[in-house]
This record gives sequence, structure tokens and C-alpha cells, in this order.
Amino acid sequence: MGGRVMVEIRRLTMREYPAAVELSDKVFRDESQKSMGDAFLSVFSPSLGQAFGACADGKLVSFMGLVPAVIHIGEARIKVYSLGSV
Repeated sequence: MGGRVMVEIRRLTMREYPAAVELSDKVFRDESQKSMGDAFLSVFSPSLGQAFGACADGKLVSFMGLVPAVIHIGEARIKVYSLGSV
């Protein structure tokens, strides 16, 4: 039997954003496509501070960026978050 892997889900640190872009590129892009970090700036925005990751044994293994938005329905305005690069 294998050992237990410790998984921690938390907000990303500034230094982890490049790893989040690299991980997302590996999952969603090939070499002919623009990097996720360039195509979806707000998903990978350290200034928003709304990116979360799952780290297993200290390595980023999953990433999720929250992007604020407003949906307009008639006169109504609904504040929402979109999930990016899950």
C-alpha cells in the first residue's frame, strides 16, 4: 500500500502563479495555442488575489481562478464570479 498524500487547498502565493499558468497550459493548450496566462489575464491575476490551488506534497496539482463579473438582466444587475481554468 502507498503512503498518504497530503493535499492542501488554499489561496495561491504570488510565486505560484507561473506554476498555475504552466499547469493550465498543459491541460488546455498545445504548442500552437496562446498561453492561458496571456489569453485569460484576469483568471491568473495576482492583483485580484482570487486564485486557489490544490497542492499535494508541496506541488501545485490543480488550479482555479475566480473572476468577478456583473450579469445584466433587464434592469437587474447580479454580481457573480466565473470559475476559470479548473
